[in-house]
Amino acid sequence: MESNAKNDDPISLMFQGFLGESPSQSRILANDWRKFEIAPNTLWEKFKSSSLESSLEQTGRMAVNDEDSVKTFLQGTRGGVVLLTIHMGDFLHGILKLSGLSHRRNVLVMRRREPSKEELKMFNKMASFGHRITVISHDSSSLKSAIKMLRRGAIFVLLHDLSREWGKTIPVKAFGHTLQWVSGPIEIAILGKSCVLPFYCFRDAGIHHCQVEPIRDYRAISYVPREQFVRKEVQNLVSLSERYIRRYPSQWSHWPLIPKMLQG
Repeated sequence: MESNAKNDDPISLMFQGFLGESPSQSRILANDWRKFEIAPNTLWEKFKSSSLESSLEQTGRMAVNDEDSVKTFLQGTRGGVVLLTIHMGDFLHGILKLSGLSHRRNVLVMRRREPSKEELKMFNKMASFGHRITVISHDSSSLKSAIKMLRRGAIFVLLHDLSREWGKTIPVKAFGHTLQWVSGPIEIAILGKSCVLPFYCFRDAGIHHCQVEPIRDYRAISYVPREQFVRKEVQNLVSLSERYIRRYPSQWSHWPLIPKMLQG
């Protein structure tokens, strides 16, 4: 019978407690997670330091399911679109890939603090497709402006695998536990009368994938988000996210947030 080693780290213990993996397999997954997350050649570092040409080459190699249909939607709709994902796989190039399939728009990105020069360089890669990039802060006046821009047809890039440090949370079921998960991205999408395009990035058999899930259309909703409706929508997206995380656990960056999500 396997026993937990005293030096088991928190990530390994989470793979045991949340995924039901054995201690030995959890240690293997934890090592894989560290290689993916901490190594000097992380995808974040590559994206930050690479040239525009290099990034465009990477997006060209990225596999998107039903790419023609996604492009038709992004080219055809004049309403706002929320590109919604989690911190998993090469999500940065996934964002770049999908933004490149759209007609020219205002593209909104959200930061809690003033973006660095390197971050602005990353954001401006989307401008190569003709988009106008606007960095949105977390204050209420900026969010009201973002909602107005969504209603006028902007793209808003949002990530939703976050704890209460990033805003209001609601309880959801995930990995056999109750977690506090941010609800803001869905509320913004609803108030912006927009469509949400959920997508997930991962590497499989040496190929980077951007898997687009069915669109969630909030354009016809005419009332302020009600808690029950928002809770259901957030739960649906969390359950969808859980399926991908379970399939590629070492490629999800935000395992360290789980303790904070448990605390609420």
